[in-house]
Parts: sequence; structure tokens; C-alpha cells
Amino acid sequence: MLTSLVMSMNSGGRRMHGDQRDLDGAACEYIDSLKMHLLDIVHAFYLEAIARLPTDALRRRLLRGVLVAGHCYGPLDPASNIILNAVWYDAVVPLPQHDDDVVGCRIEAVDILSSGPVVRVAHQSFVGLAALLRAAASDTPLSEHEAVEYLCHKRCDLSELLGSSPRTSSNNNAFAIAAEAAKHPEHAAIGTK
Repeated sequence: MLTSLVMSMNSGGRRMHGDQRDLDGAACEYIDSLKMHLLDIVHAFYLEAIARLPTDALRRRLLRGVLVAGHCYGPLDPASNIILNAVWYDAVVPLPQHDDDVVGCRIEAVDILSSGPVVRVAHQSFVGLAALLRAAASDTPLSEHEAVEYLCHKRCDLSELLGSSPRTSSNNNAFAIAAEAAKHPEHAAIGTK
């Protein structure tokens, strides 16, 4: 199913050995511009996710989870995945009790207003999305170009694609591959049952 969708979107590409496209190694301004567009989309998902959080939770715990491990890939829509991953991270790696002032543990609103942490986590999310898509399409390998075009077409929302396939160990493996590619701080725990 995924392969036919991607192939219908990319029907004009030059083919190489079998079904493999000769696109991954070439510098392409078109794909670079799509990647920048996708990063803008992912950044907007972070703003949406932060807007959905209750103010108290945002200040105390979940903001850390959003900035450290709130990646937008997963079984839900991207903004919901950010919240889900942030809540999961907070449950798995809670802040030490009464250590809010420990360096690295306290995150203020200024951290989210600064572009650095959000750009970093948005980029990591994008890398994870592309890895998840390529891993989920393991029956027919996708080039980076095909993955980027598909993510643009779907506005980074893989919930329909992932929801249409049964929960299997290969799905879990795809999530583990995405988490590792995105440098998730607890990537070894992602995709496990």
C-alpha cells in the first residue's frame, strides 16, 4: 500500500538497479527546500502541542519531556505524539524529587521561546519521521527523496499509514529504528512491548 502511494507520487523518476532510485547521493535543491518546509511544519506541531498542555504541567514537568524526548513520530497525529512521548518520558525518567534547581533539570518558558532547543528537537523528530517511514516501507526500499516527498504529501502525519497496519514486531522495530535515528534519549526502550 505505502509503496504504491509513493510510486504514484514519483512516477517520473529515473530507475537504477531493479526498483532502487538513483537519488540519495545527489544534492538536490528541491529536496532541500522540502526538508526546510517539513521542519517548519514540525516546528508548528511543537507549538500546537505546547498550546494543548495545561499551564501548570508545562511549567513543572512536561516541558522538559517535550524538549528532550517529545518527538512527533508515533501512532497518533504529530502534535499528539509529541505530548504522548513527553508524558512517557516524564514517567520513565522523572525529575528527582525536590531537585528542580539542579542544572539541566529546570526548564523555563524562556527555553521554549529560544529557538535552539525547539529547532534541535524538531530536527530530531524529522529525522525520526523519515527513518520510521523508510523502516515501515521495508518491502520496497524508499530513497531519502521519496521519503521526504511522501512526508510533505502527508504533512508529516503517518497515523493513517501506521494505523492501517497491524501492530507487529516489525512495527515495533520501525519505531525503534526511528527513535535511534532521532537520537531519542531512551531509544532502547522505544518499540519494546
